[in-house]
Amino acid sequence: MTDENTTTRIDDLGRELRKEFDEVVVLRRTYEQAWVDALRQYKGIYPPEVMARLAAMDTKDGQRSKIFLRMTKVKCDAIQARLMDLLFPANGSMNWGINPTPNPNVREEAVQAGLQAFIDSGGDPSQLDEEAFRRDIAQETCRAMERAMRDQLAETPKRQSYRKTCDSLIAHAVRYGTGVLKGPLVEKRTRMGYESVNGEWQLKEVDDGLWPFFEFVPIWGIFPDLAATNKHEARFIWQEHLMTDKDLQGLSRFPKFNPDAILQYMREKPEGDAERREYELAVRQLSEDQAAPDLKGRYRVLERWGFLTGRQLRAAGLEVSEDQDAHVFSSNVWLLGNRVVKAVLNPMQGVDFPFFFYHFSKDESSFFGEGAPKLMDDCQAGINASVRMLVDNAALSSGPIIGINMRALAEGQDPEKLHPWKVFLFDEAADMDQLMKSWNLNSNSRDLITILELFQAFADELTTPRYMYGDQNVGGAGKTASGLSMLMGAANIAIKSLVKSFDDDVTIPFITALYHWNMQWNEDVAVKGDYNVVAMGSTNLVAKELRAQQHQILLGVTSNPRFEGMTNDKKWLAHVFRDSEMPEDIVRTDEEFRAWKQEQMTMQAKAQADALLQSLIEQAEKAGIGPQEAFMQVLKSVSPMIAQGGAGMAQGQEVAQ
Repeated sequence: MTDENTTTRIDDLGRELRKEFDEVVVLRRTYEQAWVDALRQYKGIYPPEVMARLAAMDTKDGQRSKIFLRMTKVKCDAIQARLMDLLFPANGSMNWGINPTPNPNVREEAVQAGLQAFIDSGGDPSQLDEEAFRRDIAQETCRAMERAMRDQLAETPKRQSYRKTCDSLIAHAVRYGTGVLKGPLVEKRTRMGYESVNGEWQLKEVDDGLWPFFEFVPIWGIFPDLAATNKHEARFIWQEHLMTDKDLQGLSRFPKFNPDAILQYMREKPEGDAERREYELAVRQLSEDQAAPDLKGRYRVLERWGFLTGRQLRAAGLEVSEDQDAHVFSSNVWLLGNRVVKAVLNPMQGVDFPFFFYHFSKDESSFFGEGAPKLMDDCQAGINASVRMLVDNAALSSGPIIGINMRALAEGQDPEKLHPWKVFLFDEAADMDQLMKSWNLNSNSRDLITILELFQAFADELTTPRYMYGDQNVGGAGKTASGLSMLMGAANIAIKSLVKSFDDDVTIPFITALYHWNMQWNEDVAVKGDYNVVAMGSTNLVAKELRAQQHQILLGVTSNPRFEGMTNDKKWLAHVFRDSEMPEDIVRTDEEFRAWKQEQMTMQAKAQADALLQSLIEQAEKAGIGPQEAFMQVLKSVSPMIAQGGAGMAQGQEVAQ
């Protein structure tokens, strides 16, 4: 009887939560249409209603232009690349760090081990500054934690690296307005390794312990509480997983899942339960292969993170006392159809929702943000209209419009077949002056190009200027190097805001959650301690910009003749290359520089000797001196120069050294 009551309560909870999810699905459809429009604009495809309107303008004699200038794709890709370059520099430096707290709590075991090592090295414990010593121990364990976290964020055979995951996240944020990062959660990893068995090495699956995992979640698979405008106000966040029958069967073997409920559901629905959603059909129609996806053998599995009351959790089979029925707990529930196949309390400390949202342009009235396609929607439409008119006008004005007087031609003549050396026959000579008349249509190319450039300038203002991604066709201050540098510095203000938002919404909370994960699950006690997470994306951007400005100022100072020779040019150049993230091996070594200097001086001395030799030979010929005598005079004149050149080269080597 008890089992029947428990099953009934679980089924009731499953239906209640499924109703909650279905309501969110309906509410999210408005956003889905906006995302489909953004993807259509990014791919350079006209909306159906616009395409129908353009097709209605076609005639049997010709079609109107349907060019789509894909400025949206260029803008999105440029912004994504720029953000990735700033947040994840090519030199491999991190955009985050951890530091001990001002008054760190240090494990007593670590203090005693450090103290013993200090004594063993001959130190006097009575002379030891205990507070400074504890800070040093905290700094050492902090660096160990940082190394462990960097290893966890690296790429593995089955998981993408943190950098690649964030690349996908930023791409979705720029394109659709919101990117989603999930994690860190716990998984038990195995790896393939070799073991020696009876003297022979065999490849076996080796247990690699507990690891944190994280992943990028496409915007299409996330269903948040749309009554909230951010995750801190949300009651729940749903994620939809589209799984094959094999994936679902594998899920039944994971801890805390109900394998009987999963396998029973698969027996009841052997063909799967996944039905095509409207947005899936719309997205598929934007691809070259517009065939509807076959969802046979696929299941939609729902994962819910959020808050449930003690009564609801007890109904799901969790051990919660009745006096906590009104209490709210952070939990994780999985649904298959209307059935609860997993229900657990949130195992993560300090994290209610393992989702981190990055918004390109945050909309205060909505949970989701706005992407670059939405911001430049009108500009893209204006650019397309300008280009279409430009092409249509160019086609019409490319040649004259000709009128033919059919009465003037002899019978059987075809005036429509015009070509060079065309011969027309006339019955009357007077008709030759009345054969045809032509009209030339005006070309409005200049005006249309002006309109096109105006919409491009608007798009630059709303997103990112063209010179930020290499377009050197810039007028005004951008025609000079210093002016272009000033413009790029001003444009970096908007980029700084995007970088700062990433630091605040993703870097700090996610790395903090990863720190909590290690404090809770990492078996290595040597890495644990009291630390603070620091984001350095915006800091690196500001520092890089300041260094670039300082380089220009200091270069002007060191170029002053009064300070000539006071700075080490090679070290200065190496420093500039390093700050610019350029390879330092471009700068010549001392030996390479000496060889180059000697080569330059040898070539210069040879050129001077050749010029003098030619001049003396010409003078000898004018004076009527014979070849032998002229040669002796030339040798006498050139010898001091050769000796002086050799001494100069030796002196140049000493200077180079």
